[in-house]
Amino acid sequence: MGYFYLAIAIIGELIGTTLLKMSQGFSKWGIGIVALIAYVICFYFFSKSLKIIDLGVAYAIWSRP
Repeated sequence: MGYFYLAIAIIGELIGTTLLKMSQGFSKWGIGIVALIAYVICFYFFSKSLKIIDLGVAYAIWSRP
């Protein structure tokens, strides 16, 4: 289940980063708010995955290019 949480966190981070760029420096508020929600989801599921997976392993999977 830890790797499933990590996958959700990675997907949330990708969505958040993409939407952050699309918000054009928060000049488009709707997209910017959705980007922040995606980041909240991302960090929530990352913290849940750390209860099962070691930090080093989780970060290595997260930051893999």
